[in-house]
Amino acid sequence: MGSVRLFLTSAIAFTPLSIFALETSGSIALYEEASGCYSIDNFIVVYDTPHARQVPISKLLQVPIQLTSGPSGFRAPLPGSDITVVTLSEVAQYDKPACFHRSALQTICLTLVRYLNHHGLSGVVIQVMPDEIDAEGKDLRPRGTQSLTLLIRLAVVGEMGTIRLDRDNIEGERNADRNLDYILAGSPLQPALSGNAAEADLFSKDELDEYTYFLNRHPNRRIDTRVYSLYQENKVGLDFLVTENKPWRLYLDVTNTGTEETGRWEETLGFVHTQFTGVDDILRLDWTTDTFESFFTVAASYDRPFLSARKLRWKIFSMFNRYAASELGFQGKAFTGTQGILALTFNQNIFQRRDFFIDLVEGFRYFNIHVHNELNSLQGHGQSQFVEPTLALHFEQLQSLWRIWATAEAQGSPNGFLASNRDNLEDLGRINPSKSWCILNANLFASFYIAPPIPAHEFAFLFQGQYAFSYRLIPQLKFVVGGFNTVRGYPQALDSGDNVVIGRAEYLFHLPPLFKPNPHPTRKLFGRLFRAAPEYIGGRADWDFIVRAFLDTARAVNNHKVQTIEANATMIGSGLGAELMLWQNFMLRADWGISLCKAVNVPIGHNSFYFNMTISY
Repeated sequence: MGSVRLFLTSAIAFTPLSIFALETSGSIALYEEASGCYSIDNFIVVYDTPHARQVPISKLLQVPIQLTSGPSGFRAPLPGSDITVVTLSEVAQYDKPACFHRSALQTICLTLVRYLNHHGLSGVVIQVMPDEIDAEGKDLRPRGTQSLTLLIRLAVVGEMGTIRLDRDNIEGERNADRNLDYILAGSPLQPALSGNAAEADLFSKDELDEYTYFLNRHPNRRIDTRVYSLYQENKVGLDFLVTENKPWRLYLDVTNTGTEETGRWEETLGFVHTQFTGVDDILRLDWTTDTFESFFTVAASYDRPFLSARKLRWKIFSMFNRYAASELGFQGKAFTGTQGILALTFNQNIFQRRDFFIDLVEGFRYFNIHVHNELNSLQGHGQSQFVEPTLALHFEQLQSLWRIWATAEAQGSPNGFLASNRDNLEDLGRINPSKSWCILNANLFASFYIAPPIPAHEFAFLFQGQYAFSYRLIPQLKFVVGGFNTVRGYPQALDSGDNVVIGRAEYLFHLPPLFKPNPHPTRKLFGRLFRAAPEYIGGRADWDFIVRAFLDTARAVNNHKVQTIEANATMIGSGLGAELMLWQNFMLRADWGISLCKAVNVPIGHNSFYFNMTISY
């Protein structure tokens, strides 16, 4: 997800006593004040156009303003000078008119602009009424008049549009794609239908940023905004610039992360469409097989907004697979089985602050499991159906130089809750499993770059855990450990546990950011413009080469373990890896790990090599 950019072009004319800002920073310029100062006994603050969302004048008159006070009057604060804090309402209570230099008036205007920015209003113009002090600083007030009027103009949205950008940032025709109309309809800033500025939404950069951050959560798309003057009253125009890759992708993934029983090599053929019907809905299909032999997994999911509520989404997921016991962390061909899962979830965004999101996810999973059991003590076939209600909180914040996401989930199946054949759960492959259970799952991922702005050195950390209290889970619900996705250096799916904790730490070195930036790339690869180097410092190239060093660890515990056939396990693995990526079309990765702790029947010093290649179109 890209960061939000804001473009501004403006043709508003300013006098030295005007302050305009979408947001303010830095210090103000100090002007020579040959004309002396202005005698003021009262400040009058007015808006040029009334609006329901404007900050009350009474609050503006109470804003603390830092000035320097001297024999000649008030000036802008100078380095090392004493600071006097005043409010505009106090001036009317002075015994005699006070003298304000031009720099003091600029400071007053700038302070009020910042105050309005802080209250969510952007595009603010504050100036001394031009018929009281002109652009050259001449005092035009009638003799005997010592009040001074500050005029506030607040920018309002006059028009909106959407523009598609291609991969080279070439703009298409404005409002040409009607499929993007929902972006305009959902915008928190709307122009007045009647054209009356008082009925239009005040321009708020904070609200606009939050909206674009939310839109940019959708995969495969980035939305920026551009603000421009309409050369009339205080109106500004707003364009949403949409950059979207091809919405569908067909991919082939090949990896050697299978088990000895199922075959080392696994292939996944998948399809994903991120705009299946054009309403930010996502269709995903996956088929995984062990070189087209005995074991396979077929999965499908569909995810879309719920009716017109963009912050509420529903998702349906289904999966069917044929598996061996070794895939569940059980050694040997003790049993094989088939499993069908049907899940429905609702994802509600319940909190947002800029690019930080909290989602509440609730739903259920239906399981239909069949097992052919070959254990001596558990002869025969097992079958069970049950439903698990689920409730989860998801936290997410993704930025260009660091990312963090976390999920905490509770799942369970009370005895008798929409289930059948609970008395036969032992036939699913484990002695004396609990007939009801409750499970807590947690995931936390964080990564960050050091030595910015060049994003070459990255650290990444992953924590995963499952806690089943004292319940003995069926094999299909135990947490599997060992191998590429958990602890590298050990065979894939070496063991499993009811209660499991996993920690992974990586250092990643990215090569392309070290190249000299090239803002105007011309080289082509496969007939396509290829950015071999970043276009700017801190940017990204169209490829990446990563070298990684890692340390993985896990602890798996079995509740009420059967001493003769079950044992707890501790795994620690370390190693090196390399990865090559080209656009979003090709990924080749290899990791080598070595075990640092004896676990199950794996000795210290055991080597494992993991290979993964993905080709997408």
